[in-house]
Amino acid sequence: VPVEGKGLGVVANERIPARTTVGDYRGEILTEDEKDRRYIESKSHLRTPVDLAWIKSRQERGQTLTGTYLYGVTMPSSRGPGAGLGIGMGGTHQPDRIYIDSEDEDCSLWTRFINHAGGRSANLTPKSIHESWDGNPR
Repeated sequence: VPVEGKGLGVVANERIPARTTVGDYRGEILTEDEKDRRYIESKSHLRTPVDLAWIKSRQERGQTLTGTYLYGVTMPSSRGPGAGLGIGMGGTHQPDRIYIDSEDEDCSLWTRFINHAGGRSANLTPKSIHESWDGNPR
């Protein structure tokens, strides 16, 4: 359904009870550096051959490159020793956040069209799971 100021969105035909899981947010998993190189124009000079191939693939398949379907997931390393430094429990370097990029229609689900309201009008509470049953975040 077209949603003014948002593009496309899903609309519930009936009330959804609180704490109901409506679906998973799926897409490509990007590090913060990958997200920045691919979507922030001022960092385009840092793009790698992999980034350029990714962009070319999106363009050839008619996919958009807006960055508007990104969902950040905080990784457990940002809550333990080394928080903020990207240092995991074992002393290995890990990103504090990863991003689920659902812009590519070939690897995303309908949940990318969920719009939300914040503050007093809040209509959903996202729950991030950094590692699900299949090893991927959702």
